[in-house]
Amino acid sequence: MKIFTYNLALVTLLVLIAGCSNTHASISSPPTTHGTTTTTKLPPAIMPSIPSTTNPVPLPQTLKGLTADQTLQIIEKSMESAQSVHYTVTSTGNSPQGLVNQIGDAGITDGVQINTNSIFTFTIDLIGGVAYVNGDQNSLLNSFGFSPQDAKAYSSKWIAILPNNSYYSNVAAAVSLGSLISNIIPFSSYNIVGPVVENGQDEYIISGDPSPSQLVSGETGQTSLYVSSISPYLPIKNVETITQGNSKFVSTAIFSNWGEPVNVSVPQNSVECSTIPSCP
Repeated sequence: MKIFTYNLALVTLLVLIAGCSNTHASISSPPTTHGTTTTTKLPPAIMPSIPSTTNPVPLPQTLKGLTADQTLQIIEKSMESAQSVHYTVTSTGNSPQGLVNQIGDAGITDGVQINTNSIFTFTIDLIGGVAYVNGDQNSLLNSFGFSPQDAKAYSSKWIAILPNNSYYSNVAAAVSLGSLISNIIPFSSYNIVGPVVENGQDEYIISGDPSPSQLVSGETGQTSLYVSSISPYLPIKNVETITQGNSKFVSTAIFSNWGEPVNVSVPQNSVECSTIPSCP
């Protein structure tokens, strides 16, 4: 199963949790190409995490005339400086792995993400260096690998996953801002179009191949990141189209409230994962 962090919806947001099935919650159909297009190559790696504090970065007065590479560097710095974002991810189409919708808030060290589809729902809270999961019976059984007995017993109860647990790094990364940034940035063969007008506002659209972490075996994809043309040039949405054989689905992540505090509190009466027999 892929979790965005978040696939928003990705919220990409999206990382693989060990032992989970491959369920999509990624974050894009190709835009209408009009305007000036510049093709370039992505740097070899994108940092999956960001500093806990970042200083404001000097920004140009306009993105006009910049290459896609230069624009992406500015966008990444602006997201890092914002330090938090709210997102929603909706998925449509036909995917053999299933579609997941997401709502979440991603910060540097804290976050929350609600994941739903037709057969399960679960929530991840990240606060104080601990990840908390609250899922129904189907999600604990099929997505987190619990035994039928444990999935029934701990359904709708908060489960605390500590840093020394094998699940922790992937679950925590799934709801963090650093993971979201790395998942929505086009990975390679990208280009920039714009400015274009959508819903009354000027935007630039950067399209390209999605990160390999967004794909499972046999899939191909196209991702498009829509960015405000007004400083600080923060993302407005990300649209990702994934194709596998005769199956095709589209996930759209909408971003808002950049820089606002992430409101999450420690769940009461949680059960530590290590005390549950089938919890890894």
